[in-house]
Amino acid sequence: AAILGFPNTVPASESGLVSMDFEYPAHFQTGIKYKIFPDLQINFDVGWTDYKAWDKFKFEFDRQISVLKIAKLLSGNVSETSLALPLEFTSPWNFGVGLEYSATDRLKLRAGYEPRTSAIPDHKRNTMIPINNAQLFGLGLGYRFDPDTDLDLSIGFLRSRDNIPANSSSLANQTGVNNLLLNPYAGLNVKTNTKVTVLGLNYRTRW
Repeated sequence: AAILGFPNTVPASESGLVSMDFEYPAHFQTGIKYKIFPDLQINFDVGWTDYKAWDKFKFEFDRQISVLKIAKLLSGNVSETSLALPLEFTSPWNFGVGLEYSATDRLKLRAGYEPRTSAIPDHKRNTMIPINNAQLFGLGLGYRFDPDTDLDLSIGFLRSRDNIPANSSSLANQTGVNNLLLNPYAGLNVKTNTKVTVLGLNYRTRW
């Protein structure tokens, strides 16, 4: 044990400080709107987020952790004072399309659809982030009370379903002694089903 650097004992609990450098990923988005008819407008948006910057989350401890002295022999992502959660995210492009219909001079009706490509590769799917490939549907309306006052209402519904077969993800259900950090369902099939409803209210006035 001394040759391998193992601790003499492993306490039931240890406390201290942990830190992580977190990079906010770069984001780019652009779009175009075009009036098909005088009362009907189409919007097309495209966006990109550099989630590849999240290759791994590395946690640094302010002291040596006893259990990590043992775990470091099984994983290259572990040292006596740190551990890294390998995410291997990608940076996909996504697009969305929307329609706006001017029912009257005051009332506008809107609808939109956005298929979202997951930034998480198949071999890193997990339940910690249950939103992978997803679809976002939106409805809304805008009402102009007077030339200086506008009210916008919107509702969005996002759904994401995922199927993670047994032994396919090292962050969910892969078997093996080297999956130390996040592997709660080793050898099991995992399914996720996420539904999110978003309501929006926007009031604008000028003076």
